Amino acid sequence: MNEINGRQLSIMIFFIPLVFKMSMLPSLLYAEAGTDACLAVTFVCALEFLQLGAVLFLCSQGGMHEIYFRYGTLPYVLLSLPVLFVMVLKSIVFLAEITNYVTSFLFYNVLNFPILLACLLILFYLGYKGGRSIARLFELSVWFVPVIIVMGLIFGKANLEFEYVLPVGTNLPAAVKSIEKYLIYTFDFSPFLFFRVKVRKRRNVALFSFVSILTVTACYMLLLARYGRATFLADCAFARLASFDTVVSEVGSLDWIGGLLWVSVALLTIGLKISSFSEMGSLLHIKGYLSSMLFCILLGIFSFFVWKNQKDVLAFATSGIQYVVFGIETGIPILMILLFSLRKQRRIYAASL
Repeated sequence: MNEINGRQLSIMIFFIPLVFKMSMLPSLLYAEAGTDACLAVTFVCALEFLQLGAVLFLCSQGGMHEIYFRYGTLPYVLLSLPVLFVMVLKSIVFLAEITNYVTSFLFYNVLNFPILLACLLILFYLGYKGGRSIARLFELSVWFVPVIIVMGLIFGKANLEFEYVLPVGTNLPAAVKSIEKYLIYTFDFSPFLFFRVKVRKRRNVALFSFVSILTVTACYMLLLARYGRATFLADCAFARLASFDTVVSEVGSLDWIGGLLWVSVALLTIGLKISSFSEMGSLLHIKGYLSSMLFCILLGIFSFFVWKNQKDVLAFATSGIQYVVFGIETGIPILMILLFSLRKQRRIYAASL
């Protein structure tokens, strides 16, 4: 069973909510809710960290592995399969975002096929290596952040107009509707249920959760201050912010540093989902590379033959399936808590006899 230590957990808590909430989502939320997109994403992050609290509690009880050892194969499979269904669905959406970024922002006149194929090969390797290796790579990725900030301060510039962030709170019904529409971008901590997660200092989890929410909200405000009413056109948001308004020409651009960080963390986030599938397979006596290969084959089938571009993927992800995702992501932890509570009550009853 792969183990994630407290330091790695803190870094992952910071990065995971940031990566895909700072890609297409800002433009999508702004198109629905205007300047209240900042409030919408803050609420989305708060929901996600409430789920993280439940997930980490379940990890302290043994997570999915404890379900397997206490209740057997059938309950374990019945609880795991819906979570894995959600992971496959989210991975399809997220992989489409990576492909869109590489083919439309990072490079030009590049076909989807070789980018998808390269991503699938990397994801297969990450899924096979497991959560421990992915957590370590998250640790290494954090060093991109000071480089981006320093390079931006030295070479970049920023034309920010913070009046574009106002007014706030004038379009709350639209903000609620936008949250409902893009629920699929919420709850990305479920893979932790399949790993051994060590939480030595709860205050660190709370601190990094708070910092992550502040960072996401601040990035949305900066994006609004930069693009104003054109924010609905500002896809690949993180890369745009990390470019610090430098000219893309012979002079060069700073977006390659931010792009490298974003692509790396995006692949690691999907890889974490694949590695949780491998963890499930290991308990069912399936080789890790076979589980990882199966997950990547599913991704490839849907990405190559079913939803061939991000527009099609997004249309499906907002067609009602997001409510199924929400139900699974909230319902499975509740069921697990009930099962662990039932086990505890049985022990108390047995001890009283």
